[in-house]
Amino acid sequence: MPQVVHSAPIPLPPKMDLTGNLAGNWKKFKRMWNNYEVASRLRTQSNELRTATFLTCIGPDVLNIYDGLPFDNDEKKTNIAKVLDLLEKYFIGETNETYERYLFNKREQESGESFNTYLTNLRSLAKTCNFGELRDNLIRGRIVIGIRDNSIRKKLLTN
Repeated sequence: MPQVVHSAPIPLPPKMDLTGNLAGNWKKFKRMWNNYEVASRLRTQSNELRTATFLTCIGPDVLNIYDGLPFDNDEKKTNIAKVLDLLEKYFIGETNETYERYLFNKREQESGESFNTYLTNLRSLAKTCNFGELRDNLIRGRIVIGIRDNSIRKKLLTN
């Protein structure tokens, strides 16, 4: 496979937004961070460098949160996996599977919402439901129940 050569440095992701939906903001920032680590080849560097880059990128407000996280020892403070894990717990907490499934099962296509947007939202909701191998079947069933167009529902029920 040919190697990609970057002619310009890859910009850091923007700092994490600490207003509004913190769990959603964290998930978005974490996706951007993971992409940045791959694109910049930072993932192949030391934990210390990865953590320092992450903390520089995420912003000063989260740095204050980082300072208060319950690390077992000082060595863990430079372990990027531990830092990400503790911040995940801070911003998201424990996942309430029953509540996540409730949100999934309650979701119907909204007026004016395209099918693709509805499907994307269902897939996103399903990620936190722990459906396992049933995931695709449950999404299909939720589409049949929640889609607004009765003619499409009829087609789905006859296939």
